Amino acid sequence: MKLPQTYQLHNIFLMLLGPLLIICILISGSYIVETFKDVAYTKQKSFWSIVQLDRELAHTQVKVNEYIHDLTTAKSLEMSYNILWSRIPIAMNTLSKDVSLARIENSSNITVLIDDLFVDVKRFESVIVGQDKISKVALAVWKDVLREHEEAIRGNLIHNLASSNSIYAKQTTTTILKAATIPLFFVICFFLYLSYLLSALWNEQQINQKMLDHDSMTKLHSRDFMMNTLKTLSKTNEPFILLAMKKPCRIGEDSI
Repeated sequence: MKLPQTYQLHNIFLMLLGPLLIICILISGSYIVETFKDVAYTKQKSFWSIVQLDRELAHTQVKVNEYIHDLTTAKSLEMSYNILWSRIPIAMNTLSKDVSLARIENSSNITVLIDDLFVDVKRFESVIVGQDKISKVALAVWKDVLREHEEAIRGNLIHNLASSNSIYAKQTTTTILKAATIPLFFVICFFLYLSYLLSALWNEQQINQKMLDHDSMTKLHSRDFMMNTLKTLSKTNEPFILLAMKKPCRIGEDSI
């Protein structure tokens, strides 16, 4: 018997849906792994750039203090200044690529602090660069300015970025969770698909059992059903009555 075309298409769809869902789960699973790696790598780069900037700030302050006390030369101080000045754009560029940081409303705190630092460092370029003798009074003022920037940047790093309860940490977690919703959706669809298959299999089994237990023409219980029922009743050791009806014979017919 040829099955209807709609039924055939339905079976083909079910056959293809399972492997398709598995492929989607694998692809989305690899996506969340890549997202996690990217978030962790970007976070590490952001932290490292700020830590390096903080280190150069501290080193420059040491050099300024040494020059004030005649413990180093102007060339050595100028070299330290150039390293600090070159470190600031690197930190700004790294932070600008941090997607989690960009999604935070007050994410400009750290970038504003670094921008202000860049302005103050650039302002002292004419005082330090290319000078054989540098004003110690100006350096003393600049050292205090650098210390204020260092404390502000370090405090922002500790409380607003590195803390596990910070908005930045919550944003990175949110980014990962959003990526996880995609494979979770396909996993749920796959379980629904399995549930549908099991339900369809159970229904088909019930239909087949009903066809075995009933005669297709008379719709009465079949011989197999009667024999199974008798076996079940005989195992209970309880009395039962079997009523058999014989087809009436016509006149002239031999009864069996």
